[in-house]
Parts: sequence; structure tokens; C-alpha cells
Amino acid sequence: MTGWIKLHRQFLKWEWYDDFNVWKLFLHCLLSANYEDKKWHGVLIKRSEFVTSQKKLALGTKLTIRKIRVALNKLKMTGELTIKTTNKFTLVTVNNYTEYQSNDRQDDKRVTIKRQSNDKQVTTTKEYKNVKKKRYTDKNFSLKEVSEKLIQAFNLHLKRKFKLSSGLLPNIEYWLETYEPKEIEEAIKNIEYDDFWKDKMTPTILFRKKNPQGEPVDYISQLLVKNTT
Repeated sequence: MTGWIKLHRQFLKWEWYDDFNVWKLFLHCLLSANYEDKKWHGVLIKRSEFVTSQKKLALGTKLTIRKIRVALNKLKMTGELTIKTTNKFTLVTVNNYTEYQSNDRQDDKRVTIKRQSNDKQVTTTKEYKNVKKKRYTDKNFSLKEVSEKLIQAFNLHLKRKFKLSSGLLPNIEYWLETYEPKEIEEAIKNIEYDDFWKDKMTPTILFRKKNPQGEPVDYISQLLVKNTT
């Protein structure tokens, strides 16, 4: 890969600038995103998109897969990235990519990142193979059994008497696409050490996809961060 990037000083004011793992991953995504539309395995990968996996991101950034998961969820939560996973590959989209690639030097509100080459524009679609969507498919335990264990972890660590409701299963399944059951149990264990959540957290809140204002949330990553710093 050739070329260079131009990073505006406004980047210093970005909300995740003080989080090393998040800004390192985000810059990696900016560098990896397609500069122009390109086909890969018969699929059109558009400008601002690229095909990857958590393992590839970990190798590219030298971060652990666990730290990649937490950073990805932060970037999804604040709208920097959109991630679409199919049964064949994972597609990452850098939202507002055109704004980051703007040539307008007058606009100080933009983070202008520009890649150039001497003779041609560089595209960076990589042919990652066998990248499959992670779903809970443990043959030893059903989704309900795993969910019940997670509720038991709540009751054990928080000294409560929560019960598993059928309405909670879809949300638990959703988060199991990102986190291993043991990671969720660790997040639950950390609740008792969180001054804000220890008296407020419930299974319904923990496994929410959005807060009451309709904004995406990931309370699991927030609780895991306590042991990743």
C-alpha cells in the first residue's frame, strides 16, 4: 500500500481521543476503507467500506480480540462505524467517510484525512475468506440454558432474585453475537464494583440495544472496560 494520510488538528478534540484502543482502531479503519467502489467475490464493496474480521483487526492493530470487541462497540455506539455481518463476511462502513476525505481545508469542523498516490487511487479491499457471522451455536447448551446461567450470575453477584423472561431471549442472543458467555458473566460480576450501576442494573437494562431515548447502548462493554485498562 502506498500514499499518505492527512490528519486535521480537530482530531485532538474527538471524544475518543483519550481512549488509545478506540482511536487506534478507528484510524486503522480509515486507512483500510475503500477509496472507491470495488467488487469482491461478486459483491460490490463501496467507497468507505471494507471486508474484515475481528481476528484481522486484531492482527492489524496489535490489540487483543477482546479489546477490538470493546472498541468496535464504542465506535458503533457513537455512530463512527456501521458493521454488517453475513454468513460469508463482515463488512465495516466508516460513516461520514466523505467528510473525513474532504479536500476543504477551510472547514475546521471536519477531520480531513486524505490518501494520495502518484499514479492512481489506492483501493484496499482485501480478500478475507471464511469470515462468518458469530452466533451462539454451542451444541452443549441451548440459548435458553445459557441465558438462565447468565440470570443466575446476576442473582449470585448482586444478591437478587431475577427470573428469565422469554422476551429477554432475543436481546441476549443479539449480544451473544459479540460477546462470549464468560465475558458477559464477567461484566455482570463487575456490576457490584460500579457505584452507579450496582443498585440499578437489571438483566433488562444490561441486554438493552437502545436506551429510553432511542440511542444505541452497550452496557456490557462499559462494564468490561474496568478490566481492560
